[in-house]
Amino acid sequence: MRIWIMMVTILYYLISISAVQAAIFERPVPVSVFIVANQGDELEIVADKDVFQVTYDTATARFFPLTIPFTVRSTSGNTVNYDLLMAQQSGRCSDGPPLKITVTLDGSDIEQDNKLRFAGVENDHLAVLSFPVIPQTDSTQWCDGSLSVIATLVI
Repeated sequence: MRIWIMMVTILYYLISISAVQAAIFERPVPVSVFIVANQGDELEIVADKDVFQVTYDTATARFFPLTIPFTVRSTSGNTVNYDLLMAQQSGRCSDGPPLKITVTLDGSDIEQDNKLRFAGVENDHLAVLSFPVIPQTDSTQWCDGSLSVIATLVI
């Protein structure tokens, strides 16, 4: 079985803002997408860009949803069957508990170690990450996380 892996590394931080500040403050933060491995020559994962922006909204105390488009393509030009598996997902701010990040793939909820089956020559996909409330603090918080999506050719 051939495996292709796309890993989204989410590295973001929160700027501490006084609780008495009434204005809405949005902070853009870069997010990187890495194609970790394209093994074999039948299938590939392609992302049009590798840096996205996620924005923290102080009015809702959370990051806006992050949308990551990518394409899975058959290099032979023939229709192939493949699975997309969410192999790993994590997130944490400072020393707090793990973040419960919700992931949808093409509009369907997907959880870690679950997979969705697709068929085609070239399919566009959309991963959307939704973040929980992350309260502001009096000091800077560093947050990071990652998401790994694996495409496997079904033979």
